[in-house]
Amino acid sequence: MAAPISLSTSARRALLCLAAASPAFLTGCATTGSASKHATAKHAVPSRKAESKTADGQSSVPEKSPAQQNAEIKALIAEDPIAAAAYWASIYESDPKNADAAASYGDALRKMGSLDKAVTVLSEASALHPQHAGVLASYGKTLTVVGRSGEAAQVLLKAADIAPKDATIHSATGVALDQSGDHAGAKAQYEAAVALDPKNPMILNNFAVSRMLAGRLPEAEALLRTAVAQPNATVQVRQNLALVLGLEGHYDEAKRMASSDLLPQAAESNMDYIRELKGTDADRAAAATAPAPQAPTQP
Repeated sequence: MAAPISLSTSARRALLCLAAASPAFLTGCATTGSASKHATAKHAVPSRKAESKTADGQSSVPEKSPAQQNAEIKALIAEDPIAAAAYWASIYESDPKNADAAASYGDALRKMGSLDKAVTVLSEASALHPQHAGVLASYGKTLTVVGRSGEAAQVLLKAADIAPKDATIHSATGVALDQSGDHAGAKAQYEAAVALDPKNPMILNNFAVSRMLAGRLPEAEALLRTAVAQPNATVQVRQNLALVLGLEGHYDEAKRMASSDLLPQAAESNMDYIRELKGTDADRAAAATAPAPQAPTQP
């Protein structure tokens, strides 16, 4: 097994910000969408019923079961945290003791950046529902994002005990433990998550970022190649693979991977930044005239 590379604190911080990882990994990092080839904006609050037209041009509402309606709503709000926050807020405010609504509302608030509100909602919900894995998971993820990783780890470990078959909770626990400095504990949680859901690209991505920051680049590459091969792989997964390939010195392949989502100038800029982080004399010379790096665009 290859020895891990040694990363300075400043290099780890730079890699953490460059890596397009989960929101928990991105605390304090500035990102921009200007360099992405793929950008969308959707903020319509979903309705429970969809209109259609009859043969004579009159509007009609097709009959759908509550399960079908809920499935459609979930699919719509899954892609839009603002719409999700509006939807779940209406349910939560009508029934603040609804644990599922509180967890979903807190998740949406976190994803749209309303962190103080998310902490407030989820702190109250966790006090009311101390054995609800969904509430604890949402609360723990939010605590991680706001930098309270020690508290987050404890909350998430409890959630994982309550729902041991939930791979996403194990992955989130790994993120919190990594941030609190318990890297061995984090690795165990990531491994549990991958064992439960071995083709989930975001779980593989989080584990890969952890391995990358530990200097285990071949391990990170293997995880990310598996993640990229999945049909639901995201921009951040592909850009993290480009990052790892660049750190390993495979610049041509790294640039090709980066260019699948970024404009050519942004992809080249990222490669220059990676050369600088690697720190050899030749690489520093190559990076001396490089433009300012642009962080990979987040979905």
